[in-house]
Amino acid sequence: VDVSDVNCLVLDEADRMLMMKMEIFIREVVEKYNMPGKENRQTLMFSATFPDACQKLAQDYLYNHVWIGVGSVGGAVCLVKQTLMKVAQEDKFDTLYTLLLDWLDKRENHERLLIFCNKKIEAKGLDERLYERNIDTGALHGDLSQ
Repeated sequence: VDVSDVNCLVLDEADRMLMMKMEIFIREVVEKYNMPGKENRQTLMFSATFPDACQKLAQDYLYNHVWIGVGSVGGAVCLVKQTLMKVAQEDKFDTLYTLLLDWLDKRENHERLLIFCNKKIEAKGLDERLYERNIDTGALHGDLSQ
């Protein structure tokens, strides 16, 4: 395996990967298969918690990184607006699309938005449907080729 052309490394749910004893595999891929150094790639690391092992991984693999912490475990932060909407399954896409158009109309400074899906197939389908409606999208999931 040769990962020398990788320009973006994403470590999602890093804390869970470490709990599942996957650190050795992460380090193997990053260190032994010609991956560009941390100063020559973009590395994104996401974690619900940030234990010492995650902090060590961040020191080893992130270059000139920015830490963004939101809230505390189990709590919401006052800067994050949370809204719960009960929507019938068949109305979910149209409701999301309406909310997205409203957000796009009001956003400032080219702000970006992340939409999380529970399944890869949902992420793919949402990406395709939004693209069909001329929304510039991109999906990140485990089925994408590197």
